[in-house]
Amino acid sequence: MWNFSLEDYRQLMEEAAAIPSVSLRPLEGMEAVDVTEATSRARDGTALAALLKLCNGWQKPGATLQGQCILVSQTKFEVDIGYHVDVIAAFKQMPTKNYDMKTRKWNFSLEDYKRLMDLLSGIAAVEVEPLPRAIIQAFSARFDGTEARILNVPEADLSSIDPSLTRSLMPFQREGVNFAVSKQGRLLLADDMGLGKTIQAICIAAYYKKEWPLLVVTPSSVRFTWAE
Repeated sequence: MWNFSLEDYRQLMEEAAAIPSVSLRPLEGMEAVDVTEATSRARDGTALAALLKLCNGWQKPGATLQGQCILVSQTKFEVDIGYHVDVIAAFKQMPTKNYDMKTRKWNFSLEDYKRLMDLLSGIAAVEVEPLPRAIIQAFSARFDGTEARILNVPEADLSSIDPSLTRSLMPFQREGVNFAVSKQGRLLLADDMGLGKTIQAICIAAYYKKEWPLLVVTPSSVRFTWAE
């Protein structure tokens, strides 16, 4: 009896259907399953398992140089480690390598994480502590660039909003407004204090002005500011 990966299911069924003398009964319940999505989830699970495997057995009792991976943003990590010629050689093989002259540390995109860790694990004298399991699980889509591609948000048409408002937006604030519009206005805007959540929120509300009245729930101390 032949067996196949689920990834081959759709192609196999299509080719079998083209043979008049052959009839294959589909797997029970597969009619309601998106095979492409299911195999994608399976691949994602396999990739995550491979990343989590790096969290085990990384200690090297005989290592003379220790280092640590540190998440520095939602898409980048750095390696805090002393100088070693083989380590630098491994760093330079990474497509997203970047050396920070101020901190004197190398940082990389999360897409390079597994490949770099595999290289560093092969250097007997070097021990590098991986990113924590919780970090890998929380940012799993970033390690293959999937989430970064998903977050390519289209530019929103803000021509219906007062130009004096839109011109006052800084680039990152404009990105926040674009993201809100891509989500039909449904979002939690969680920028740090002082980065202009208010102006973004007003701009987003103005975009949906045809759907007003608008309810603003705000601390009493700033109610007059919001009214203005």
